[in-house]
Amino acid sequence: MDKLIRIFMPIFVIWFFSGCAMLQSTGLWKQPDVKVSSIKIKSLDFQKIDLDVELEIVNLNSYSIEVGKIDYSLKIHENEILTGKQNESMSLPAHNSKKVLFPVSLEFEKIFSSVSQTKESDIIKYEFLGGLSLNMPAGNQIRIPFSASDEIPVPKLPNIEVQNLKIEKISFFSADLKLFVKVENANNFGIKLNKYDYIFELNKNQIANGASLEGISIEANNEKIIEFPFNLSFKSAGVALYKILTSDKNLDYFFKFNGEADTGLDYFNDFPLKTEKQGTIKIIK
Repeated sequence: MDKLIRIFMPIFVIWFFSGCAMLQSTGLWKQPDVKVSSIKIKSLDFQKIDLDVELEIVNLNSYSIEVGKIDYSLKIHENEILTGKQNESMSLPAHNSKKVLFPVSLEFEKIFSSVSQTKESDIIKYEFLGGLSLNMPAGNQIRIPFSASDEIPVPKLPNIEVQNLKIEKISFFSADLKLFVKVENANNFGIKLNKYDYIFELNKNQIANGASLEGISIEANNEKIIEFPFNLSFKSAGVALYKILTSDKNLDYFFKFNGEADTGLDYFNDFPLKTEKQGTIKIIK
């Protein structure tokens, strides 16, 4: 024990009275390596994104060091969106490393209100930065900065628009009709409609409804026209609808759509796709 004290006492004295600068110049002190080792998307939806930020700390010294608080912030276009800190101290053994995980949650509405130029963006670039404090002798601390830059995707809810209504065949008794509906996917990833149901009204008369379990895929930054074929009996619907369909006027419509969709991405959960549209529609004969 006396031998160990004789060996390490000079190191402690130098540390205590001279500080890190002198220790580093003598080779007795090496600043720990602190870096953001990874940033992963944990979950994503149309309201927010959750990230897992991993910080790696490597002790390059031949003795243990005492890690104090870790502070961090996230900036977008120089605007500070969030801040945080971890106050729990930990000891890092000699020539050892440790990874610390920071869960970060960002709400898109908060980003848009704080940084207006991000509202129409498909991706948002950000900077994650902070500092790690080391507890030194005599109550002193040194802070080692770290930073990393990355980008997050901004998902957009697919848009659904009624295009037109086509008469395939018509008689005094019934009509075969086809409704055309466009689904626009403005995202950098594909989506798939797994199931859906709909209601279609014409001049406040419900003339069609249905459901489907057939999957419909829409590629990234693309659109697809969905066709809804149906038969309309004038015996049950009334002669007035026959006159409406055979007129040359644009007609008032109401369309309600309820569906479920997914992206195929591990971090993006299935989401509901719902809309109600109304306006005027052109009849194609």
